[in-house]
Amino acid sequence: MPANIFRTAKGNITIGELMKKVFTPNGYALVDAEKSLIPVLKQENPPTCKQAFEDWERQAEKGISTASNPQLIAVYYATKFHSIKGMNGAVIGSQTPWVEVLCLANGAESLITVDYQKLHITHPQIAFIHAMDVVKNREVYNDKFDFIVSFSSIEHSGLGRYGDPIDPFGDIKEMQKIRCMLKPGGLFFLGLPVGQDNVGWNCHRTYGRIRLAMMTAGFEVVDIFYMDEEPINLELDMLYKEYYNPHVFIHYVFVLRKSAPPK
Repeated sequence: MPANIFRTAKGNITIGELMKKVFTPNGYALVDAEKSLIPVLKQENPPTCKQAFEDWERQAEKGISTASNPQLIAVYYATKFHSIKGMNGAVIGSQTPWVEVLCLANGAESLITVDYQKLHITHPQIAFIHAMDVVKNREVYNDKFDFIVSFSSIEHSGLGRYGDPIDPFGDIKEMQKIRCMLKPGGLFFLGLPVGQDNVGWNCHRTYGRIRLAMMTAGFEVVDIFYMDEEPINLELDMLYKEYYNPHVFIHYVFVLRKSAPPK
């Protein structure tokens, strides 16, 4: 392919089309497109360093908006509505620490991140422990946490995708372990893809009326959050929704309270 033709998800385009549709509308001018495979551009009106940092500061002061990602923001709203301020918690499954950041923003005192993949964490309020070390030292972690958060993680448990042991009931067993780790009355903020019950090969599960019943055994379902500051009502059509795109799911955050053991 000639160097002046660019391959995109929508097909091949020329540098002229690229300038017209992408670079020029975003304030860039072309300096050179011949010397390198990567075009040399310049900003027409580049911000000063002062402007760049002030813009960053303004964005931070705006707080967290539902416009960024409504599914992720549910964790923020749920842990704010059911306050975790001053509490000690854990995060289950964390490739990047965005859940931890939201919990700290809502006042969590400390967090332990539990994962099968080693994470290097330097924040003074966050510690890491390998998932198997929790199992080996279970007495230490029984009834330990005020709250636990997991978003888009447990639906993979037992399918082997992230190095975890193969087990068709891995997600349900994970729920049982988490229940043991919570203090009596502790809260579990659980983000799952919800719809018609199914298993997508070794990638994930979708949770409907059948699997959710088994997942929530031993817990009280307190609230459900999506993209609003207030909890939402669970509707029947939400539990029967079918997904035809394997990369698009609706995740809801269930707020579960550890129930007292049966007498």
